Amino acid sequence: MSHSDSNQPEVRQDNEDGPTPLKDWLTFIAVVLAAGVYAAAWTLPNAVLPQMQGDLSVNLDQVAWVVTATVVASAIGIPLTPWLSSRFGARNLMIVALGTFSLTSILVGTVNSIEEVVLWRVLSAFAGSPIIALSQAVTMNTFPAHKRAFVFSLWSVGMASGWVFAPTVGAWLADIVSWRLTFMSVAPFGFVALLFCVMFLPKDKPDTDMRFDWTGYLTLAMALTMAQIVVNQGYRLDWFESTRLIILTAIGLISFYLYLVHTLHCKTPFLSWTIFRDRNLTCSILITAIYAYSGLVPLVILPSMMEELRGVEVFTSGLIVLPRGIANMVGMILAGIAASRLDPRYLIAGGLATYSSTSWLMAHYNTAIGIDNVLWPTIIQGLSMGFIWVPAMGLMYATISAKLRTSAATMISLTYSLSSSFGVAMAVVIINRSHQINTSEMREFIEPGRQIIKDSPIISDFNNTGELLRIAREIALQASAIGYANVYLVMAISALAIIPLAFLLRNPAKESLKRNAAE
Repeated sequence: MSHSDSNQPEVRQDNEDGPTPLKDWLTFIAVVLAAGVYAAAWTLPNAVLPQMQGDLSVNLDQVAWVVTATVVASAIGIPLTPWLSSRFGARNLMIVALGTFSLTSILVGTVNSIEEVVLWRVLSAFAGSPIIALSQAVTMNTFPAHKRAFVFSLWSVGMASGWVFAPTVGAWLADIVSWRLTFMSVAPFGFVALLFCVMFLPKDKPDTDMRFDWTGYLTLAMALTMAQIVVNQGYRLDWFESTRLIILTAIGLISFYLYLVHTLHCKTPFLSWTIFRDRNLTCSILITAIYAYSGLVPLVILPSMMEELRGVEVFTSGLIVLPRGIANMVGMILAGIAASRLDPRYLIAGGLATYSSTSWLMAHYNTAIGIDNVLWPTIIQGLSMGFIWVPAMGLMYATISAKLRTSAATMISLTYSLSSSFGVAMAVVIINRSHQINTSEMREFIEPGRQIIKDSPIISDFNNTGELLRIAREIALQASAIGYANVYLVMAISALAIIPLAFLLRNPAKESLKRNAAE
């Protein structure tokens, strides 16, 4: 067992009955507010990158590092959480993380160059990286087992509200004042969460004699850094046509190999591999990977799809994703209620099947789609995702040892972060490759000698430059539509493929009822 999990806050006994004390709910409010604020900071840059690019006089590749560097810093910081939590105490770590995160969010709004933006965003993401995992672990340790399904649904709603509403509010603040205010607006909520954590988080005794596996951490951090840079910059640098990306990939693979070799021979690795002996957690990590990919990708591609295919304004297309986020939060609340009455595994399977079905419908989108064609499937998707995530969260911690919960929460948080980043990069690759392939094929098909072209009422004169330009624009538009459709097709297949994992999860509550009936 890793030393990083040997000292956790006092765990409430699962068989405790009666009302939950007010202080427990105040503790919950503190950690869920912290998670929501950190989640909001993740999606804020997406709303203001164009304004930042113009104000700081930089190109697209330079301003994209604001997002890339944030993802890398978070991925590096998350694995430190179990050791820091035990070494300094979960309460102290949360307080320091929130304070540093909030302060650096203010400093982002005071910069004069893109380098300063990247610096403060890196520090902010790194400092705040333990917040989500700690928030989950504290919630798990605060409430008894029979209340966790509903409590985790509320926790999920609180966190989701951050990334759902932040881009819209951020775009509005940037429009009326400046993109600088968008980043600074996170700080007041962060300081409120900090005050609540100081007042209500339970104290835990740090283990000051602990040692840390620096070799394992540094090799894994290097591997994660290289992976994130390659994934986030790959489509801009034409992947392995770039010597830089080939070198970074080689460094990443060597680092990960060294990490595996070291960890297999290390008695006290900083991340405990024993958590993967728990079937529920292992299956839930795979479900989390698909959930994170399926949750973030539509938020990224839907506005650009509506803008490119239908000419919808950026702000209007951004509003289209709001109902999906609201539906997601409603679904989480309903799932929390249903999970206490129904088998959570069936809720997960039903949510995945529904999500796959709506993604399949969206895979048939074309250039004639309207807002109403997009709105209802995305609302249904939002509802279905609530029925995936909340029951999965309840079962992923149901059978794990209390001493390993922080490591488990860290691995879930890391999986969510990496899968979100990889998913968006993969979606961009699918769209670009589909565009290139289909543009080439359609251009080859349109030749003056083909009978179907001669009979076409649309294409009349191949010698007219304006006509040729119109044809080229139409081909590009159709190729883009196919690219977006392919992304939704992959999402449909991914959700369908992991449905069997839901039935591999153990349901301790149901197993207990069976044992009692047998006795």
